[in-house]
Amino acid sequence: MSTKFKDKEGREWDLELNVSGVRRVRDECQVNLYEALDGQLVLKLSTDPVLMADVLWAIVEPQAEGVTADQFGEALLGEWFDGAIKAFIEGLQGFFAHPGQRKALAKMIDKTNQALDHVYSVAVTRAEQVDAIGIVDEAVAEQDRRTRSDSSGEPPASAV
Repeated sequence: MSTKFKDKEGREWDLELNVSGVRRVRDECQVNLYEALDGQLVLKLSTDPVLMADVLWAIVEPQAEGVTADQFGEALLGEWFDGAIKAFIEGLQGFFAHPGQRKALAKMIDKTNQALDHVYSVAVTRAEQVDAIGIVDEAVAEQDRRTRSDSSGEPPASAV
């Protein structure tokens, strides 16, 4: 199955996921895309953007006339990276021959997305609870204590 995406530079990439592409991913990234059916690979790729970019590069490298892996990676960010990941997932689902495999992968992707949504929700909740001003005030107070202790000629309290 072939899906397309554009990078930040406007270059269009054809993410044709076939046996040769899967082999390149395995050889260059040490990632076996068939392991996507167990769910761990989908989670790993979802949480490791460098590995995800390397996998994408291994697939599209044959069409990368004049573009290096670094240039490709530099053009994958934000919405462009999201588009590439969506194209990859669509291509991966289309690569599997048996409908049962495609259904299992779709379920794994759905469950992974639910888990990641939960992780991000927890992170937002925790970020909202951080007392940034209090942290800064504590750091300034600690620095003031150290400065006073250093200027008095007495050893810092922690050194006693």
